[in-house]
Amino acid sequence: MSKRQGTERRAKSQQLLVRLEPAEHSRLAELAAAGDMTLAEYARRRLLGGHIIAKGDAAIIRELRRTGGIAMLAIRTRGLAEAGRTALADIRRAISHLSER
Repeated sequence: MSKRQGTERRAKSQQLLVRLEPAEHSRLAELAAAGDMTLAEYARRRLLGGHIIAKGDAAIIRELRRTGGIAMLAIRTRGLAEAGRTALADIRRAISHLSER
């Protein structure tokens, strides 16, 4: 059994050759690195409409979810419920916005 690299497990047998200017290639490589993926995986996701979340955005989303848990506790606390609901709604909007980029 051979070792496979990367996270993709499906066998790929077809190739797509795309000619780019050096600046275009550099930009795509930067975007792929920001998403913590190979250039091939980045291009595949972009071409097929998949989601791409930059490493920094993923970290921010994790922190927002953690903060959302704290907001949920505030909702259950007398005197903080309304502020907790407002904070949770803001957190959900922020996560949604980051996920759409």
